[in-house]
Amino acid sequence: MDKMRLINNLFSIENAGNHLTVCILGIKLKIRQKFKINEKLYKYKIENDKIFFNSFTNSYACNPKYIAEEILRRNLPYKIVWGVHKNTYLKDFPKEIKIVESGTKEYLKEFATSKILVFNNRLRHELDLGLYKKNEQIYIQTWHGSLGIKKTGVDTGVQTENIKKDHMIDAQTIDYLTSNSTFTDNLFKTIFFNNGKILKVGHPRNDIFFNLNKEKIQQIKEKIGLKPKQNVVMYAPTFRDGDCDIKIFSLDLISLKNALIKKFGGNWIVLTRLHPRLIKLKEKFEKTSNGEFTDVTIYPDMQELLVISDIVITDYSSCIYDFMLTRKPGFIFATDVEKYNNTRGLYYPLESTPFPVARNNDEMIKNIENFDENKYKADVESFLKEKGCMEDGNASKRVVDLIEKIIEGKKI
Repeated sequence: MDKMRLINNLFSIENAGNHLTVCILGIKLKIRQKFKINEKLYKYKIENDKIFFNSFTNSYACNPKYIAEEILRRNLPYKIVWGVHKNTYLKDFPKEIKIVESGTKEYLKEFATSKILVFNNRLRHELDLGLYKKNEQIYIQTWHGSLGIKKTGVDTGVQTENIKKDHMIDAQTIDYLTSNSTFTDNLFKTIFFNNGKILKVGHPRNDIFFNLNKEKIQQIKEKIGLKPKQNVVMYAPTFRDGDCDIKIFSLDLISLKNALIKKFGGNWIVLTRLHPRLIKLKEKFEKTSNGEFTDVTIYPDMQELLVISDIVITDYSSCIYDFMLTRKPGFIFATDVEKYNNTRGLYYPLESTPFPVARNNDEMIKNIENFDENKYKADVESFLKEKGCMEDGNASKRVVDLIEKIIEGKKI
């Protein structure tokens, strides 16, 4: 027995879905295979009234959240299941939603028996688990960006052939894609390889900008610990492919706040929101940032943060293209724009957006000092018109109308 245990510690092979885990002298290697279907899941019958949700942020947020909220608001007799990873923050999930942990038998069964799948990211993880969409299931892909400037999917210069193949397998199973603009229509045709029917219904997560009251804003501020009359500026940079120097995020927060007070008046507080893929740099960011700030990186819902923000600053994140729907000021702080454009790439020049662009802190302060609100609002209207944006606050209603038709077996 001891001899066999020693041999297994020195060399072993484990089948893990779409890859083999090979252990040699204690070193584990992953050898990729083609996706393997979990045949056991096909014995489960689909429940016509069950909807399976998942958000890549691993929280109750983004487009899936606002679709689920509309279902609950209508009091529809559906079973709502939400897949999460281990250690997910669960406090914000309504009691009506059943939560299942990814990778568990329960997760596999709930996915395999749901009539409708609502995801805002690709099903690569599910494919790893051997989960394939059945022919009777309907897959609604909401995506997680609106009018975003940074290239994604096959449009980037960083995608490997294996990832591209994974994306193609996922795309072939999509039934519907929710779009909010002509720009997004054309983007989806490329990154999803002309699969799925594109529905220009708006992005549900943006409904919040059209249907909000002061009471809700105060509730969000209280959750974060902000005072009712504090002015909020949020700095929300996005990730870089591969390792990056923390210096590229070196926004001078003290100078920023002073400039905002001088230009707009009020009592300003800075929120910082790092992309999930930047969390590993959080401690370095805190040490290099000049000035006090409130970290909201792990706050579940980005849209709620945008709602309470008076100004948003980012580099290439799509969050600012949601925020522009509020018509409130947005600024770009991009210290590495040339390098970024030559690696990941941009769909259009930063200078073609309504947002004043700064490549260093001095330019940032000048852009605030010279900010022209009337010109900015006119530029926002022109930009939205050019991109064919049709947001009106009713996207969630349109998507749930679609879901009702699917479940009732009506013609779409």
